[in-house]
Amino acid sequence: MSDGVTNMNNGYLHVRESNYSQVIEDESGKLIVPCTVIDFNYDKNFIVAAQVENKDCFGRISDKATPLYWIIDCKSNKVYRYLSLEQYRDFKKQFGISKRLKLKVERK
Repeated sequence: MSDGVTNMNNGYLHVRESNYSQVIEDESGKLIVPCTVIDFNYDKNFIVAAQVENKDCFGRISDKATPLYWIIDCKSNKVYRYLSLEQYRDFKKQFGISKRLKLKVERK
């Protein structure tokens, strides 16, 4: 039983089981972004997410863990995975992703 599900675009779901067990799945339940999703945002064209690897989805996440970034193109269903912050920013420019579609790291 999940604590909450956010229906995003094109059948993608943010599923929250706990603070540490947060993933993005497609509507069939296929895992797209593994634990732990620490931030996400979306519009009609793209989903952006920050994730910290947490293989078992339990336990505390180290403050020193480096986030990885994800971009999902909702029109083509193409997923750009395990991006560094620099790669993430480059892809956002390359794809013309709205400047309003931001993660917390971009709002600082």
